[in-house]
Amino acid sequence: MKKLRFILLEDSPSDSELIFRELRSSGAQFECQQTCERGVFEQMLGMGSWDLIISDFNMPSFSAFDALSIVKSRGLDIPLVVVSGVVGDETAAALIKGGAVGFVAKDNLGRLPTLITCEIGRREIEATLLQKEKELKEAQQIAHVGSWSWNAKTDTNIVSDELLAIFGQRCPPFQDQKGTMYPPESWERLNSAVQRAVQTGVGYALDLVALRGDGSNFWITTRGETVHDSEGVMIGLRGTVQDITERKVAEQALHKAREEAEKANRTKDLFLATVSHDLKNPLAAIELCSNLGIRAHKRGEGTPELSL
Repeated sequence: MKKLRFILLEDSPSDSELIFRELRSSGAQFECQQTCERGVFEQMLGMGSWDLIISDFNMPSFSAFDALSIVKSRGLDIPLVVVSGVVGDETAAALIKGGAVGFVAKDNLGRLPTLITCEIGRREIEATLLQKEKELKEAQQIAHVGSWSWNAKTDTNIVSDELLAIFGQRCPPFQDQKGTMYPPESWERLNSAVQRAVQTGVGYALDLVALRGDGSNFWITTRGETVHDSEGVMIGLRGTVQDITERKVAEQALHKAREEAEKANRTKDLFLATVSHDLKNPLAAIELCSNLGIRAHKRGEGTPELSL
């Protein structure tokens, strides 16, 4: 674990030393600012970022409940652990409900390092997941790809923000997407692929015409696959939707250009064939006259007169 930076709210020097000793014995490295005064505590909160607050339950000028209230009022997300003597179960529950992440009795300080390690580790994992989620969302926005998942047990869908942005509308249950998110023909093709995936476990990839919220058509590639539990039982589906309208428009333009080029080539071939035919007729007459003249000359008859 990284070096721990925390605030200790404690009015007893001996109890503070017990806490420090327990943390050192666990191998933790830490930097601590200590106080039992409300005003000083409020000043400390503005002194950079803090990993943790360890608070006694009751101090002369304020309590752990007050500390939780101050942290919350400032919109800070700093975990607070209460370390105190014996308190009732209702009080401990109220502290947890108020935002404390844990309660450790002073006669059982051995739990403190473990609780802190678990809480800091949990927060680091959450921060990593949030960062990954942010990166995924950004990647989906760049690629115009949305994601979705369907839980077979609860029959519920979860869709990404980008998928909603692609369609420009909310995502109703699948059976209600016919005519709203997909034209009937596209929905029927998609429904057949989904049913086949559920029955066979084989995924699908389809290019479909879809409908935006304003009723306009656009093109998507939708992919889906089955999700199974540890025993191999199908428990749902998941997939992606990508806006491929620009690609489809480019493909259609290329196809049209090819058709026009082929049409132009056919027209050119017909023109050349016609010209060649027209040229062959007078050339044939000229060739005939030439051959007759040569033959007459060889016989000494002179050159025959022919009119073309």
